[in-house]
Amino acid sequence: MLCLIITAGHAKDNDPSGAEGKTIFQAQCASCHNVNKQLIGPALAGVDQRHTEAWIIQFVRASQAMVKSGDKEAVALFTQFKIPMPDHPDLSDVQIRSILSYIKSAAVAEAADKPPFSRPAVIQPGYQPFSP
Repeated sequence: MLCLIITAGHAKDNDPSGAEGKTIFQAQCASCHNVNKQLIGPALAGVDQRHTEAWIIQFVRASQAMVKSGDKEAVALFTQFKIPMPDHPDLSDVQIRSILSYIKSAAVAEAADKPPFSRPAVIQPGYQPFSP
């Protein structure tokens, strides 16, 4: 059973840091989505590169209407994950854009947090730790 928590208040008109988006994401998205890992729904890192902003806004608001209308990408997601995403008609365009800002910043932060010892040749090309 999916539980939807309604967030009170309105998003700031401009939230490039994604602070408001993080709050909304944690309240309404995190039960099924993670930025960098697949859960019940897909990982959301790079979602803005896979879909247009207009498509994302429409999908967040009415995913099943898009599936029923035959939207190719919406049908593919529903087929892959086999569970409908709850509709979020309560979210404004500004709030959804704020969530996207948070997703972008969280995806970049995750990439930057990887320890350098996991990829030394990338940091120092030609590095060979066990060479004589």
